[in-house]
Amino acid sequence: MTIIESDQSHEADVIQPAEPQNSRLSAEFLDEPYVKSLLKKWDMHDGKLQLLAFHYSKHYSKLQLPELIADLFNSAALQQRLQVAAKSGDKLQLQGSISGLKLRQVPASETRMDMFDRLLTAEPPVVRQAGQGDIVKCMDEVVDGVQVSDELRRLLLVEDSEHAKLYSSEERGTLLFRLFELLCIGGACCQYEDQLQPYLEVTKRLYKALLSVQKSSSGQVDVTSSVFEVTACSCESGVQLFPCVGARSNMCLVTVDPLRRLLKVLYHAHVPYW
Repeated sequence: MTIIESDQSHEADVIQPAEPQNSRLSAEFLDEPYVKSLLKKWDMHDGKLQLLAFHYSKHYSKLQLPELIADLFNSAALQQRLQVAAKSGDKLQLQGSISGLKLRQVPASETRMDMFDRLLTAEPPVVRQAGQGDIVKCMDEVVDGVQVSDELRRLLLVEDSEHAKLYSSEERGTLLFRLFELLCIGGACCQYEDQLQPYLEVTKRLYKALLSVQKSSSGQVDVTSSVFEVTACSCESGVQLFPCVGARSNMCLVTVDPLRRLLKVLYHAHVPYW
């Protein structure tokens, strides 16, 4: 993936919070009892997983999207709403000038969940097709600070695992797979699922909430959003974007819908339990 660095600090009063009824964010599903109970079980509740929306009024070309994201991070709209995590578990705000934004573009063209069918057909199995789709257990080990107790997490976290080649590096880099991996890893005190379906359900809904689509003249559904991952930035106040740099469950994504001039931000940070 291409790394784009932006050292621009722009006045960003052209960016405002989006009204829920106009944002097409569909973030309300995070508060539904079923989803909320899963996020709590995965230690991603109480604002640890954040989904925000903003409108922008200025025109930005496709080549100016890094500038748009720099404007977003320098805007009062984002700095007042985004709560970044500290190692203590406290929630902080980015304040003052933001510079040195490092961005990575994330592929996001999938409109189906078919890639995960391989988890059901792999040999030896990752997920058993019989019954309720139980995830196959394995010997416990700790990888990158994450407890691995089943073949699904081994596939995601162990580079030389038996199923590591089930997905290519390109597939693993797509937005859909990245969201799935994030939910499977969860927070520091994650209680893992025994079945695959809860992960797939929340992945699908989160993916749809982040992206905009439209139908082509041929009737094909195409993704119209551009997606960027913010991997680092420098904040004038000294606040860090992530408390544990390099943690596998760190994620800060910005999706850009140029047709509706709509920005969506997904944020999750690994906060150590100890």
